[in-house]
Amino acid sequence: MAYRKTDYINLLKESREKTERDPSDKRAWNSLGVCLKKFGELKDALEAYDKALKIDPNYAIAWYNKGNCLDIMSHFEEALKCYKKAAELDSSIEEIWDSMGLTHKKLGYFQKAIENFDKALEIKPDDIDVWRHKADCYRKLRTEEQDPKYYEKAKECYNKILQIDKRNWDAWYSKALMLRWQKKYDEAIFATSTALSLKPKKQYLRDLKKLKHDIEKDAGYKKQTLLTRLSNLFK
Repeated sequence: MAYRKTDYINLLKESREKTERDPSDKRAWNSLGVCLKKFGELKDALEAYDKALKIDPNYAIAWYNKGNCLDIMSHFEEALKCYKKAAELDSSIEEIWDSMGLTHKKLGYFQKAIENFDKALEIKPDDIDVWRHKADCYRKLRTEEQDPKYYEKAKECYNKILQIDKRNWDAWYSKALMLRWQKKYDEAIFATSTALSLKPKKQYLRDLKKLKHDIEKDAGYKKQTLLTRLSNLFK
């Protein structure tokens, strides 16, 4: 559930009052930590989560929230320890696996991140954000290892997103980039034009020009047909 700022202000007040009335209320301490994090009071938020965990060391959601706080503070290794502890206590929370994957990704551990995202997708297969996070890792691996198979794997993630939401312009655009880099120009033109029709952006037009340059350079016998198709998109 998404809260407005005024909701967090009220929740902050309520949480403080609850901890004062009953210092052994772990949920109140966790809620207080969530509110303090929202307002950027990260050290105080950590203290609140620690209070919750002192009451109940097996409180998975407090370990998860503490991990989020540490991640924001760029204490990535500590954040991972919290996420792993949370996952040990309750492996059914999708957000734990996704957050763990994002932290691994920040550290450059892309294969580990993908494993985490796969765990998240086992729980919630239609989470578009997680599919996008997984695709980002494959793109990073392609750059790092220079192995073209990762383009295909990233494209599979974008295809999955489009199965869930066929009007997802970002997935069409990202898929178009993969296709262009694979020199699959027919499909790249279609994907780029679809993204452009869903959300016209100057960036897409710039990429169409790059696509045109690539086609002129190495599209072979299909060059003129492809350029004709492409020119229609600039009209």
